[in-house]
Amino acid sequence: MANQRRLHLQQYGISDARYDELKALCRQYDEYVRKIREIDGMEDPTEADRKTKEACLHKKETIDRAIQITTEGEHNVQKALFENIVHDTNYKHLSVPMDRKTFYAFRKAFFSNLNRCI
Repeated sequence: MANQRRLHLQQYGISDARYDELKALCRQYDEYVRKIREIDGMEDPTEADRKTKEACLHKKETIDRAIQITTEGEHNVQKALFENIVHDTNYKHLSVPMDRKTFYAFRKAFFSNLNRCI
């Protein structure tokens, strides 16, 4: 994991442990997409496969929705926020149209929104 600044979100009612859970959920985004595609490619998925797909789809859509809510009207930051949160890309490696402080405010807002969406 990159040397990423740890967010303290107690002001949003999110403990450090909850933040770790939310961050871990986001880091599994690519696994959710991969599992959904894998199950979609099955000729005859089992009921368990369908339930797994449904759960993965729900988690993926929840992350997508939280990013959309957070970046509403700021589409130029959406991709950078996604890369930072899902792929752990450091701020300095992103093409971000704002300063670090503003970007991290978006990041905090994302985790607050994600916490509410779940």
